[in-house]
Order: sequence, then C-alpha cells, then structure tokens
Amino acid sequence: MAEYCRCGRQAVQRTAWTQSNAGRRFVGCVGGRSGCNYFRWIDEPMCLQGRVVIYGLRERVRALEEEMAQNASLREEALEAPRQEHSYWFYVCAMVLFVLVIVLCNSNDEDN
Repeated sequence: MAEYCRCGRQAVQRTAWTQSNAGRRFVGCVGGRSGCNYFRWIDEPMCLQGRVVIYGLRERVRALEEEMAQNASLREEALEAPRQEHSYWFYVCAMVLFVLVIVLCNSNDEDN
C-alpha cells in the first residue's frame, strides 16, 4: 500500500549510507529535506559490528568503482594516442607530397 508524506506526494523508499546507518532503509518525502521532511525508518537499527562491516564494504565498492572509472579513461586515452599519432603522420606526408608537387611543377615550368 502506498504511503504519502505530509505534502500529499507519494513517499519513496531509500537506503541510508551514513556510517551510523549504513544499509538501513527508510521512507521519506520525495523532496527530501527541501520537501515536507517526512521520514520513517523501515528497518530496525543494526548492531555496531553490522554497521561497521556494511559501511566498510560500501566504501570499498566506491573506491573500486572510482578505480575502474580511472582505468577506463586511461584505456580510452591509450587507444586515442595512436589515432592522433597516425593523423599527425598523415598530415606530414601530405605536406611533403604537396611541396614535391609544387617543386616538380616549378621545375617543369623552368624547363619550358
């Protein structure tokens, strides 16, 4: 059954990730603190050891996600570098060819 907050909107279920309530679910106003500030815990408080373990695991997950994001951006940069290097050499070769064409055309004009 739907639960409504004091401002008349349907309350939403969320999970707290603070150190003192890690993993504990609650129902609150969809507007949060900027709404009517309606709040009700769903779960009973957890023992200290459970809170410490859950919070520690959450922090490890967060650190691993950040590391994965950094590795992904490094991989993208590593893949992009050869492309940039190839385009650089393409332009160098094109310029050399352009200069050769101009020199050859000028030498043909002087021969005539």
